[in-house]
Amino acid sequence: MIGCLHVSTLRTLALASLISLTACAAPEDVEDRQAIRATLIGTWTRPYTPLRVEPIALAGPYAIADWFQGAYAGRVLLEKRGGQWHMRLCSGDALKNVEFLQEAGVNAASARRLSDALRLAEAKLSTDDRDKLARFRGVVQLH
Repeated sequence: MIGCLHVSTLRTLALASLISLTACAAPEDVEDRQAIRATLIGTWTRPYTPLRVEPIALAGPYAIADWFQGAYAGRVLLEKRGGQWHMRLCSGDALKNVEFLQEAGVNAASARRLSDALRLAEAKLSTDDRDKLARFRGVVQLH
């Protein structure tokens, strides 16, 4: 019985730790997403074609942001250096691939987390938005 209580207590503590870590990370994630959105909108918005940026997947100093502008869409890989987000490259479905992310210089752990986070976030997009993202061909280096 004591062993069962011990395991139960450990599970409760682990869950509480996870919740508190998530709560602590949330404000920084919000700030990073706002900064990324502002960077992309400031760079690419035109008066006749506003830019929509969503979703944004974060993993350490890396992020992938989906962007939509009129009939066009794509994904951009960003890296945080010196407290600022910098766009590294634009692509389409290639940015969902862990191996591609690693070839682009993202470490293995961050590449896996980015890919997983992007998959979950994009599941909420409409079919039309996912189709637009898939139409982006090639890779455009930005750095």
